[in-house]
Amino acid sequence: MSSKEEKKSSKEILDRMLNRACGYLPLIKRSKVGPSIMVTGTQRSGSTWVGTILAQSQDISWVYEPFNSEFGYLLEDTECSVCGYEIKYRFSYPESQDYSKYVNHIRHIMNSKSLMFKRSLLKSPFGLFHIEMLMREFDIRPVILIRNPLGYVSSIIQKGKTWKIDFNTILEQQELMSKHLSEFEDEIKDLATRSHSILENAMLMYKIFNTYLDRFAQANDLKIHRLEDISSDPYSKISEICSDIEIEMTDQINTYIKTSTSAKNPTKESSEKVHHLLRNSKEIENVWKYRIGEKQVAKILSGTKSIAQKYYPEYYK
Repeated sequence: MSSKEEKKSSKEILDRMLNRACGYLPLIKRSKVGPSIMVTGTQRSGSTWVGTILAQSQDISWVYEPFNSEFGYLLEDTECSVCGYEIKYRFSYPESQDYSKYVNHIRHIMNSKSLMFKRSLLKSPFGLFHIEMLMREFDIRPVILIRNPLGYVSSIIQKGKTWKIDFNTILEQQELMSKHLSEFEDEIKDLATRSHSILENAMLMYKIFNTYLDRFAQANDLKIHRLEDISSDPYSKISEICSDIEIEMTDQINTYIKTSTSAKNPTKESSEKVHHLLRNSKEIENVWKYRIGEKQVAKILSGTKSIAQKYYPEYYK
């Protein structure tokens, strides 16, 4: 093992020991730190880009994908390497699992960052069903994003069938279904029991996930930020988000916005690369036009209208 590899291994061991110890402590609250932050929304709605912008602040410690069952923060397979908490589903609902273990899992993440006088910034579209518990237990500040349905669905189509969700994993979470998704039960069961296209899959994801987020935001007097608005006026909109979550709009944040939104950056994205952080941001709203035809456009707008019309009325005129 090289000295570089030994150094990395030692750091991982120390991080794991610190996290384990932090799980046994009450939640550390430091007046200089402030509440943690959660950037979420459906996948392909800009959470990585917006989270990366906010993480340029020196007061922020980035926690990438803590609720992703495939490669989440501190996960080995589907279990946390520190506390053993298992994330069973891609879109999990914490109250459908061992709640006390879940709280301990989040506590050791939060406390380890607080000891470094940092605010945790959790970035995870897969954690969208977690924000209710995170606000209740940890006073976390959510940043909720939404993307127009044509951009979202066409992006999922481009990424391919591996981005489809198995809707049986939603049905198996009975508390999630009974508390929040009962009105969609017939549609979810339909796609869970038959072969269907990625377009159908993405439309239903868009509808149920954004309906949940919309109702949660209304109940808690929260804003939902349109990705297209941030892309077209990033300095103003990011400044607004910074004000809401009480972080300074630093030079580092402004510099990253300039770099990541330049008109010299590409408009289109490849299907192989998961995240494209350097983009021609003003063209993001129209990128779907390169991907889908008129029949698909009509079907998507019809299939997502119940929630999309509220946030994107211009698409329904």
